[in-house]
Amino acid sequence: MSGFIGTGLTGLLAAQRALQVTGNNIANANTEGYVRQRIDLAAIPSSSRSGVAIGQGVRVAGIERVFDQLLTDQLRDATAATGRSTAYNDLAVRLDRVLGDPERSIATSLRSFFAAADAVGRDPTSIAGRQQLLLEAGALGDRFAGLDNQLGTLAREIDARLGQAASTVNRLTSGIAELNTRIVAAGGSPPAELVDQREELLRQLAGQVDVTTSPQADGSITVFAGSGQTLVIGPRARELTVASDPLQGDRLRIGIREQGGFEDLTGKIGGGAIGGMLAFRRDVLDPARAQLGQVALGVGAAVNEQHRQGLDLNGELGGDFFRIAPPGISASTGNTGTATVAVAIAVPAAVAAREYELRFNGSAWTLYDRATSAVIPATGSGTAADPLQAEGLSLTVSGTAAAGDRFLVRPLGNVAAGLRPAVTDPARIAAASPLAAAAAGANLSNATAGRPVVTDAADPALLAPVEIRFESAGSYRLWSAAGVALTGPQAWTAGDAISFNGWSVAIDGTPAAADRFSVRPLGSGSGDNGNAAALAGLADRGYFRGGAQSLTDLGADLVGTVGAVAARAAGDLEARQVILSQATLDVESVSGVNLEEEAATLLRFQQAYQAATKVVAIGDELFQTLLMAIR
Repeated sequence: MSGFIGTGLTGLLAAQRALQVTGNNIANANTEGYVRQRIDLAAIPSSSRSGVAIGQGVRVAGIERVFDQLLTDQLRDATAATGRSTAYNDLAVRLDRVLGDPERSIATSLRSFFAAADAVGRDPTSIAGRQQLLLEAGALGDRFAGLDNQLGTLAREIDARLGQAASTVNRLTSGIAELNTRIVAAGGSPPAELVDQREELLRQLAGQVDVTTSPQADGSITVFAGSGQTLVIGPRARELTVASDPLQGDRLRIGIREQGGFEDLTGKIGGGAIGGMLAFRRDVLDPARAQLGQVALGVGAAVNEQHRQGLDLNGELGGDFFRIAPPGISASTGNTGTATVAVAIAVPAAVAAREYELRFNGSAWTLYDRATSAVIPATGSGTAADPLQAEGLSLTVSGTAAAGDRFLVRPLGNVAAGLRPAVTDPARIAAASPLAAAAAGANLSNATAGRPVVTDAADPALLAPVEIRFESAGSYRLWSAAGVALTGPQAWTAGDAISFNGWSVAIDGTPAAADRFSVRPLGSGSGDNGNAAALAGLADRGYFRGGAQSLTDLGADLVGTVGAVAARAAGDLEARQVILSQATLDVESVSGVNLEEEAATLLRFQQAYQAATKVVAIGDELFQTLLMAIR
């Protein structure tokens, strides 16, 4: 009889425990990160009585967390990817608003500037028109500086957000390390809520940085970030922090600092909000800022080159129209040598929109693309007699370098912020062509001379009058205004240009013997508009990529590229959110609490509890009946 009551009591206790587990599930239905639990019941081994095996009831074998590790890992990965896309998209949209605003775009300012140059060409002696050109030049410089400042502000914001994200990561990893300690201390059966809390912290951590985990035999987990850098090992969490870039003091990098060292993770974190910010800075913001500087350099260099070929109202050759900031160069704080590097822009049209790292290996210098670490082909050794030359740059090293010394070369880093008009007097705008060519009235042929083209504005004899005298249809000689022969007989073929003293002129037609053509300076107040027209024509003239891309094209390409990046970022975020939503549903379908299902379970174990109670009651009643019979 006692066995009958004992069997009922085991069922009663098992049903009671099952009701407690089910009630706990219902109570935590809305608890973030809670994984529903399930009671495991097992039959108590039978005992043999009179050759018959009779069951002894039921026991609670354990309480199990209902989860799927594969689905949990997929949710964590989707969280990291969505965190990255969210941060990337947010920054891309803001950059697109800055550069894509038609009212504030570089393209608008360029059109206004070149339109003002065209207006000067239509009325080259108008002081009002010249003053307007100077105003538009100042406005163009302000626009470049304003956009560069906004991009710089965005870069500084990223640095600040990296610091905040590092603090968030440290809070989460410290919590995981503490839970590791408590789980290990609990032995082989840690409370399920501790494991739930740790898994929830891991999910939140994935929103900041891509993570992987490795479970340990003692119940703890080791957490890795990025490409395998340890963040948590057992009860210890490593601190994520930010530090200044040794090559660029105003930029922060992210890594792990401990025992006086710093492990740089900037290029190793690809997921989470931190990965998104780093990717945006590296792949979008830095190139956009460099390309903005490239446009500014192209405008400044092209206008200066053309302006130097013209003549102002005072009859003097034009100088630089814009002031262009020099390239930026900075030495690594870890350099041990005494070397310094000077950088000059040799060919502005060839300067690429990127930054470089110059490294010394102990015997030679090598130039690298800073973003990709790709080697940039270069010639020269870097000495004053043999400068290192690559992509329009000329680099000269002085002093003694030590192996491992590095320098950051930013050829376009200061250009956009520093582009300013160098001309302040409207009369100093070189709107006129400096030279004119004309055929003598007594010429026998109908041959004509084109407008002289300046090939070397620095030639000291550029403005000296010269006469071209043809001795035959295929030969000419150059003479000075004083009638002194400047050259001997020169062979000439139809279509050939005649070049001298930094100018070149084309003769159309076939000159006759004794035909003369003069090349002379126009002088002050000539009213000529040749150079102003050439300045206006720079807008659509090929300049970059071997003449295949104009200044306005590059400005439009910058806006178009950033717009395309923003569109792709928005599409990627939408796709990532769909994947995250599905991964969340997949996990919830396994681990989430379904109140209807729990209600059914509650009813089932309630009935089991009541039935077990009835068994005990019947057993007790039979036992009491037996006692009464014995009496």
